[in-house]
Amino acid sequence: MLGDFITSILFAFGLSAMVWLGLRYRRRHLAREAYRAAPMPMYWRHILRRRAPVCVRLPLGLQARLHRQIKIFLAEKTFTACGGLRSVNDAMAVAIAGQACLLLCGREGDACFPTVSSVLVYPGSFYSRVRSYDAAVGMEIVHDEARVGEASPMGSVVVSWHEVLQANALQGNGRNVVLHEFAHHIRPTGTALLAALRSGHRKLRVHGEDAVLDAYGAESEDEFWAVSVEAFFEDAVRLRETHPQLYGAMSDFFALDPAEWWSVAGGA
Repeated sequence: MLGDFITSILFAFGLSAMVWLGLRYRRRHLAREAYRAAPMPMYWRHILRRRAPVCVRLPLGLQARLHRQIKIFLAEKTFTACGGLRSVNDAMAVAIAGQACLLLCGREGDACFPTVSSVLVYPGSFYSRVRSYDAAVGMEIVHDEARVGEASPMGSVVVSWHEVLQANALQGNGRNVVLHEFAHHIRPTGTALLAALRSGHRKLRVHGEDAVLDAYGAESEDEFWAVSVEAFFEDAVRLRETHPQLYGAMSDFFALDPAEWWSVAGGA
């Protein structure tokens, strides 16, 4: 009798949990649809032109998708000012969201970075605790390392606002801290893409430099993926010319062709 009673209680609890999760999912789905349907504030468009110029190059159809993703991103993610930064204003939040959502606008069915709950913004570089093994002394070394961006597995992305501004000022140089860090929250898939990434990483490790790809990509396959994403969106024409297989595989994965954007200026 006691066993049956406990089983009934557990069943009722499980059923209640399922109902609660279902209602929560439905509310979130309805909220997303409302965000998608709401008009894009005009001043957000002005912010994108000034603070995220790479977003301006998209064809009009893709801009509409990008705007929908930005609205969802800003509604769902929390922005936090760190390291003496007084606040994260609308201009900063929209600029960061716009660049992050470039990764999603071709794959609109994808969730809006479900592994990211917050964006931490520092005014400049910041220090992160790093652990590494020192073979010379035979022990693990812990030290603080200066960084301008970081993708935390705990659900946050950290960026330097100064570095975001630098990327905008030097648009087209293949470097973009927002694209780099949010790329770490997207898992590359597909035989062709994974093969191109492995091959590219091996070559970068051997040669130590590349005309288009940042040498930091030699650190690991994950970092090679992130620097490839930067180049794909920020230096697309040269990436297509120098690494056609990698570019083609990334174009298929993202369902985008950024090299075409760079030949025709768009308008947000």
